[in-house]
Amino acid sequence: MKKLLISFIALIALLTGCNQGLSSEDIAKVTYEWEKATLKADYEREQQFLYEQGTYEIHKDTPLRENDLKYEDMQIEVYYDEENDWYYSLFNYTNPEEENKVEDGYVVREKDDELKIDIEKSKDINQDEIKESFKREACINCK
Repeated sequence: MKKLLISFIALIALLTGCNQGLSSEDIAKVTYEWEKATLKADYEREQQFLYEQGTYEIHKDTPLRENDLKYEDMQIEVYYDEENDWYYSLFNYTNPEEENKVEDGYVVREKDDELKIDIEKSKDINQDEIKESFKREACINCK
């Protein structure tokens, strides 16, 4: 009986450890997918990633564009804001079509068990403040 109880406790600990929640890689991937959709002016795809649909309407009537942005070409820093229960995704890359340097950041939040970009909260991002106020969880594709 004692062995059964110990085994049961060990199983619970193992399962709890396996379900640690979101990974920094998850945050980075949704950031990449959103950025790729905006570079392509893919309005329908953009709407899938928005925390509140309709908060980003810039490409509603824009024809689709070509863009070859690759995940590996984006450097993405992930910070967690425990108080607000959301992530900051700060990134930079060189746009492969325009050759311009892009540096920006988004608030990434969970909604209905999916990661979404909160455009409204992202408008207030100050990268220097985030870097000073929060511990960096990860830096994806950093050299």
